[in-house]
Parts: sequence; structure tokens; C-alpha cells
Amino acid sequence: MPVRNGASLLREALECLCNQDFQDFEVIIGDNASTDGTEDICAEFVAKDSRFRYLRHPENIGLLANYVELREATTAPLFMWRAYDDLSDSNYITELVSLFDSRPGTKLAVPQVESINMDSGSRTSFPYRLYSGENKGLRIVQQLFSSHASWFYGLWDRETLAREQDLTYSVYLHPWAADHLTLFPLILDGVVSGTNTTRFIQRVTSSSHQRPDKVSLSQMHIEFVEKCRTDISRRHWSMRERALLEMLLLRYCDLRTLNRSWSKRLRALFLRRLSKKFSQMGVIYNESR
Repeated sequence: MPVRNGASLLREALECLCNQDFQDFEVIIGDNASTDGTEDICAEFVAKDSRFRYLRHPENIGLLANYVELREATTAPLFMWRAYDDLSDSNYITELVSLFDSRPGTKLAVPQVESINMDSGSRTSFPYRLYSGENKGLRIVQQLFSSHASWFYGLWDRETLAREQDLTYSVYLHPWAADHLTLFPLILDGVVSGTNTTRFIQRVTSSSHQRPDKVSLSQMHIEFVEKCRTDISRRHWSMRERALLEMLLLRYCDLRTLNRSWSKRLRALFLRRLSKKFSQMGVIYNESR
């Protein structure tokens, strides 16, 4: 759990972990030079629960560095991030561990996501969608467009996470959209398993998702596209599969970095083409996702 000045929401997030019905885990908190009451709250949990460890950086080392240092402080084969302001159902770990047990080849287990706007109180649900069909290219495209950034807070095979996160951070040193870029190769390989039997609860405020300026976004978009194309080039796919993914890649990258809306004409064209492809395979594309 990386944190900096999170005292307002931290206690509830730590209590959520204490109340998990799965018990065999440890919690490592990485305090990135907090100046509020974060340290006192962490000390309280460390004192009452031996599964909790507290690491404090006297100076701010940056968000990405704090994430990586926490990852390297662990040895367990399964690994999970938890933001200090997010919550989950009490069966969260149990249900995600069960996916590793029941679905061989799983490298990331993800839940349905519920996003709560802390400013307005509104809630939005993002269920996990399992798509059928034998066409690998279509399955990949479907999962890419239905994926959620909070899948990053699912349960990872630690070795896979370390490899893919390091590859991402070697070419993309921005917090913005780094979660999607780390998820991307796992979706390409079809090793993400999901369930709707538990929820990850993302709490969002107006200050927690501030967009970078236009110049920075433009550079991030370029780097994001280049990394995605590198990941695609490393896979041994047919020309047809590559062509399908390449046709939709820029749209995907726009959504994940720029998050800009297309004109009605282009959006309609995109949805018609995608729906036609999916209908040929007997599957459905949900426009709302």
C-alpha cells in the first residue's frame, strides 16, 4: 500500500484489509514522506496486527519509485496493490485466489469494479465481462476495450508483474495511464481471469485524477502507442489478427491516454465495424463500455 498524506481515508482502507476472510497475507505500507497523521495510523495497525509492516521514506521518492520499492520488499508468489483510499468486499482476496486455483495459466485475477465519486456520491459499476468465441483477435480486442484501470489492483502473479511493470517503466515514466500500459501485454496473452463475485471499490475525488497538460499528454500518447506496438510485435500472431488489432490500436490508445471523444460520425463508424466483426463470431459488444 503506497501512501502519501492519506490520513483522511487510510484507516478505513487498512480496516478493510484486516476484515478480509482470507487471512494468509501480509500488508506492507510504503509511506512516501507523509506530513499528516499517516505515520500514527500505520503504527497503530502494526502494533495490533503482526501481518502489517511499515516502511517510511524520509523524503519523497516519487509515486512510481514507491510502487516499485514496495513490490521488491515482498517475496510471496501472489501480489496485490491497494491504494490508501480504496476498499473492497471482505471476500476479495478469497475470490481472486480461487481464480488462480481454478483457471490454470492465470497471471492476473480481476474483480468487478465499483467507482464512487466522493464529491457527488454517484456510483458506477463496471462488471467483468467474459467473452466467448474462438477468434483470438476479437477476444483480445473485447477485453482491451472492456478493461478497467482498477484491474491494476487485482491479484497478480508477482514474477509476471515485476517483468511487465519494469518493461513499462523503462520506456514510460508517467503515472498517467501506466496502469493500462502494464495491463496491456497480459490482455494480449489472454492470461487475465475475472469474476463478478467480489468488488473492488474505487473512491474518486476531483483532486485524485487531475489530467496532465496538453503538451505532456501528447508526449505520453506517443510513448504509450510505441510501447503497445512493441508488445504486439513480440507476439506470434497471424496477419489477420495483427491487422484487426492495428486497426483499433490508436482508438484504444486515445481512450487510455487522451480520453478524448470522437465525432459522432467516426464513433458510429467504429461501432458499426466492431459490432459487425463480433456478430460474425456470435458475440456481443457492449457500446456503454
